[in-house]
Amino acid sequence: MIQKFFLPLFLFLSAWSCNQPAGEVGSDSPKTKDPVEQLKEKAVAEGDIYGRLQASVAVLQEEFTRSESSMPGLKQVKVAIDANCILSISNKAFGNEETRVSLRDLDPNGFGLLPDLNEGDFPGLSIRTLGGKEGVELWKDGTRVHQKTELAIHLANREAIGRITPYMLQAINICQGVQYPD
Repeated sequence: MIQKFFLPLFLFLSAWSCNQPAGEVGSDSPKTKDPVEQLKEKAVAEGDIYGRLQASVAVLQEEFTRSESSMPGLKQVKVAIDANCILSISNKAFGNEETRVSLRDLDPNGFGLLPDLNEGDFPGLSIRTLGGKEGVELWKDGTRVHQKTELAIHLANREAIGRITPYMLQAINICQGVQYPD
C-alpha cells in the first residue's frame, strides 16, 4: 500500500524538478553565479600592485599554516610583504627567526626543487638571487646572523610546493615590473 503511494509521488517530484530552470528547483535554493562572474568578483585590479602581491603571499601563508602540524621546524609562521617588495617569513620554532629578501633580487629563472630523499626530509623550493648576490638575510632575535644566495622554502608535501611555485614567480615578476603580453 505504502509503495503504491510513494512510487507515483517520487515520479511526480522527479518529473517536476527536471522541468525547473537550473538553480530554481526549490524556492529555498539560491541561484548559483556564473563561474566567470565569481572570478571577476575575486579579481585584483591590474594596477593594484600591492593587492596582487598580497594575494600571492596569502597562498604562501596558507601552505605554511597547513604544514605547521606536520613539520616540527615550523611554528607560528607569519608571511608578509611590504610595498617595497621585501618578503619576510618569521618562524618561532627555534626562537624568533626571520628570513628577509627583496623579491627584486630573486632570479625568476633561478627556481629549483629540493627533494625529500631521506626519512624526515620535507620537499622544498629554492630560488637563487640575481648574479649570486647574498640578498637572502637570516635574522635571529632581531640580529642579522647570516646571508645567503638563495631562498629555500620547505613545506609538508610536494602539492604545497607545487601550489606556491607559480605564486612566487608571479610575485617576483610583479616586483621586477615584468609586463605580460596581451
